[in-house]
Amino acid sequence: MQPSGDINLPLSLLQIKRGEEGLRSTNLVQSFENRNPKSESEVNKGIFMLQRPIRGRAGRVLPGECFHLYPRCVYDAFSEYQLPELLRTPLNSLCFQIKSLEVGSIGEFLSAALQPPEPLVVQNDVDFLKMIGALDEIENLTHLGKYLAILPLDPKLGKMLIMGAFFRCFDPILTIVVGLSVRDPFLLPQEKKDQASTTKSRFSAKDYSDHMALVRAYEGWKEAEREGSAYEYCWRNFLSAQTLKAIHSLRNQFIHILKDAQLLETKSGINNRLSHNQSLVRAIICSGLFPGIASVVHRETSMSFKTMDDGQVLLYAVGGGEVQYHGEVARLKVAMKIVKG
Repeated sequence: MQPSGDINLPLSLLQIKRGEEGLRSTNLVQSFENRNPKSESEVNKGIFMLQRPIRGRAGRVLPGECFHLYPRCVYDAFSEYQLPELLRTPLNSLCFQIKSLEVGSIGEFLSAALQPPEPLVVQNDVDFLKMIGALDEIENLTHLGKYLAILPLDPKLGKMLIMGAFFRCFDPILTIVVGLSVRDPFLLPQEKKDQASTTKSRFSAKDYSDHMALVRAYEGWKEAEREGSAYEYCWRNFLSAQTLKAIHSLRNQFIHILKDAQLLETKSGINNRLSHNQSLVRAIICSGLFPGIASVVHRETSMSFKTMDDGQVLLYAVGGGEVQYHGEVARLKVAMKIVKG
């Protein structure tokens, strides 16, 4: 590899593996140690970006400096300073922390920051937490809000999980919540896209639900794991074994959290007494994802869609051909548009 400019490096081997990129050279370190002041000025101009050394997973570390290559256009677009986290992340979790510490109004507290978020952004988050029942009218935490404050989850998913525990259909709801928090375990290889879609549709069964498909796929994987055929199960059904293991691990973590919060009974059978009731499970999914849901009104020759806030909505094609609803891909290749007037 021969970079442009005044920095002369020996030919190096660029080794690329799946999920890992490495740059190896027997005399690369010596080359950097012998660099001249002119090359450092080029570094400052953006030919290289100087960053802290990054430790390898196997401890492949040497004293020195790490150089990252960026195109000039990317470097020129960098901000001088990173945008504060307060301005680039959702405020829901922070709102819970503020109310848990009892330091007063959320808006007033955040306005005292060096770079406070826009008042409208804060108010929208507060209104949303009131809508889902986490805050009362004077911004105090409700019983639901106190439980949501201890869950490391998006408030909507946290509410769904608590509802699943309350209505004794905990296991399927837990799988859905964790599945929405990580990547989709269903793989869609380009060369076998149709076959993978057909396989996933079998998990959806007659209810055409991605959420229930996730539950059935996970339960099938657990059964296959007990039989020692988990690898074959994932290969046959286009599933990611790594993602399913991550879902399993996160499930256990949330079980411990909810048991510590005394939201679960000691015996799992009691917590899942109504897990077979799919109508109840779907109702809890809707309650958790509210208000981001729409109802379908069937007519003789057509159907329409309505939301509580906007009334009738229309479906229209999107450029990418697919639309995501909280991480799940809708294969209908449509999106929703509010009808005005």
